[in-house]
Amino acid sequence: MLDAPGAMAAAGVIGVCTLGWVAVQIVVLDITAPRAQLALASAGAVLLATAAGPAVARRR
Repeated sequence: MLDAPGAMAAAGVIGVCTLGWVAVQIVVLDITAPRAQLALASAGAVLLATAAGPAVARRR
C-alpha cells in the first residue's frame, strides 16, 4: 500500500520514467527484448495507473 505522503506522486514519476526508459531502449538504443520490455512497460503502466486512480476519483 502507498500510505506515505507523496508516495502516489512518486509512483507516477517512477511509472513515467519506466515507460520512457522502455521507449529509449526501443527507439534510440535499438534493443530488441520483447519480453523484458513488455514486463517493464507493464510495471510502468501499473504504477502510473495506481498514481492516477485517486486523482481521477477526486474529480468525479
